[in-house]
Amino acid sequence: MYRDYFQLEYTDVIEMLENGIIENNFSLTQYGATVPCSVSGITYTTLSQVAPGITVGLFNNEGKLVARELSLTNGKFEINNIEPGLYTLYAVQNKHDISTPKYIELTSGNLDVGRIITYSSYYTQCIYGILLDEQGLPLANKKIKIKGNDDETSIINQEVFTAEDGEFLATLYLTSNASITFEVTLVDRYYALAAPISQVVNSGDLVELNLTGIKLFEPPKGIVTGIITNKQTGDPLINARLGLYKVDETGKETLIKLTSGATDGRYIFDEVDEGNYIIKAKTVKSYTS
Repeated sequence: MYRDYFQLEYTDVIEMLENGIIENNFSLTQYGATVPCSVSGITYTTLSQVAPGITVGLFNNEGKLVARELSLTNGKFEINNIEPGLYTLYAVQNKHDISTPKYIELTSGNLDVGRIITYSSYYTQCIYGILLDEQGLPLANKKIKIKGNDDETSIINQEVFTAEDGEFLATLYLTSNASITFEVTLVDRYYALAAPISQVVNSGDLVELNLTGIKLFEPPKGIVTGIITNKQTGDPLINARLGLYKVDETGKETLIKLTSGATDGRYIFDEVDEGNYIIKAKTVKSYTS
């Protein structure tokens, strides 16, 4: 995935944001009123202070500058009327402090990228990799932490997430061109790296890592139990039918298990996966002949 994005040198980004011509051919007539995209966020300094007056630039997948805006007094910025596609977002302050790139895909509507932090930087170092499980399948949405330092003053401390195809890309901006010592860790509850990664490279070299994630254990199963009672009398409901429904992030309910309450109203669902659930119940009328 990340190989699909156009890579820009630090000096090129600075020059284009200062003097570059904006090339944005987006047309509302061509795409229709419902398709225009926008991107927003807030600019910060490394001291976690809101930074107004920061130049924010959006580059397309050909390396062309398509939009340029200044952040407001509250640090917020918004770039509107952008054509759907792959883009890279940068923020620059004082002609030399620059953010790490934000690789984004715009499809429709607004994309909030959150915090954009500018760093004092002069040299670029890219660390590209792919994270696979023991069977060679990609591990998506896993946090990769990269820590270390160079021989001078730059401190490396960055977290990135793997894409759907398991790829990740960390772009480091350093204050010197000295050699770099770094280590890579996988931050996850259920996976660990098959082997620790620690490496020394010359600044500017492309670093490519093939990582394997070892599954530590299966997510634990849970138990849901309780007593169902009559709302008016408080008495246990005998032989009630109960359903356990899993609720996803959209609010959709899916029936997972069915059970019957005991004569004292007790019920139990075992072997339940982690997640959000609701229980629905109905009484069963009994008849005698």
